[in-house]
Amino acid sequence: MTGVQTCALPIYLLANPVNITLDATSADGSNDGDVTLTGTVTLTTGDLTVDGEDIAVGTIGTAGGDVDLNADASNVGAHTISFLGTGIDTTNAGASNAGNIFLTAGGGGDDQLVLNNSGNVVTLRTDGATTNDANITISIPVVDTADEPLTLNAGTDGDVDLNAAIGQTSNPIGLLTVTADNVDVDANVDAFGLRVTAKSSFDIDSTDAAAYTIDINGVESFINSGGLIGNTGTSAADSIIDSTGTAQLLLRPLANTDGFGVGDGVTTGGRVSTAFMGILGGSLTDVEIGFDAAQIGSPSDQTGTITIIEDRKSTRLNSSHIPLSRMPSS
Repeated sequence: MTGVQTCALPIYLLANPVNITLDATSADGSNDGDVTLTGTVTLTTGDLTVDGEDIAVGTIGTAGGDVDLNADASNVGAHTISFLGTGIDTTNAGASNAGNIFLTAGGGGDDQLVLNNSGNVVTLRTDGATTNDANITISIPVVDTADEPLTLNAGTDGDVDLNAAIGQTSNPIGLLTVTADNVDVDANVDAFGLRVTAKSSFDIDSTDAAAYTIDINGVESFINSGGLIGNTGTSAADSIIDSTGTAQLLLRPLANTDGFGVGDGVTTGGRVSTAFMGILGGSLTDVEIGFDAAQIGSPSDQTGTITIIEDRKSTRLNSSHIPLSRMPSS
């Protein structure tokens, strides 16, 4: 199927298992068309794959099928994936096993995923029934039109991979909320707040030597993890900053009753690596370890043990939290 594909009405596909492909690419890639699905698209079976120059979608739902949107399929010029509605849910509202979500572009670095939902949140959900979650992969730079928040919910067993910039220095997106098993950030992130719950790990710059920056832009942010919060990239220039210098960054376990470790001497459970502490920028005036009732959401105070192991020394604390501006790197 080639040319411009447009539908603004609800689509419900109820047939036996079948995969749907909307391909607006031309044979030689020089005259690709656009795909516009601005209504509600619901698939009760199968996957949805869309290839074209510009792709515009409203709300997409599947019952376990993958959703793969690929703009600028032939890599000719700058093109977009535009979210004009609430986003994508591959779980039938949590009633079914989840499908994966892939958001990509042909290449060249000039394409964008545009959040254009009138300032309202855009949600990508692969948090399926029980533990049947799936992955979310974003490999196209994300921008917004009206500070739209972006929620990425892969449950407790799906992974989230951010392989392209989220927001811009001159135009941060709204609050970025991520829930997943493993969260890998291999790109710059510029958002009005970052709130992450990662069951097993949160990692910055895990795949290359490029230097990446996360800017929380004056909004209280947290990274909660039951495993390692780390910085395993080879670049020494990665950083987490608050360009306004006014917000807290909270590093915490998954629950206030869980123990939490700081430093490479702690090797199990929720913990933050020495390398990660070393990339916290001086603009972060308040970094807190553990839970405190004064934090966002008014959680219960930390009761799990906080263990700090640096230079072969161990300190164990049962206090509610430890405010830190910076931990020594060695």
